[in-house]
Amino acid sequence: MKNYIYSIIALLMVMLCPAQVLINQAEYFWDIDPGTGNGTPVWAADGTFDNVVEQLSKTDIATPGTGLHKFYIRVKDNTGVWGPVFTNIIDIKSN
Repeated sequence: MKNYIYSIIALLMVMLCPAQVLINQAEYFWDIDPGTGNGTPVWAADGTFDNVVEQLSKTDIATPGTGLHKFYIRVKDNTGVWGPVFTNIIDIKSN
């Protein structure tokens, strides 16, 4: 009986837990959130989001004026769900 119960629990865990969540899209923005999906797109360095750890690539990042600014980035998974916004304060200095 115990083995039967453990088997059912194991089967439910396999069915209810997603097998793997991957990054499908990424975006960044400065200071004000433009809304989910409306930030500046960021690409995977190798062209596709297909690894557990991804190196992001973006050239010619437009920066706001000098001073302290909040930099935000968020990612979207392969199920279409946007994750939380990650933020950092950046001090932009003039050349």
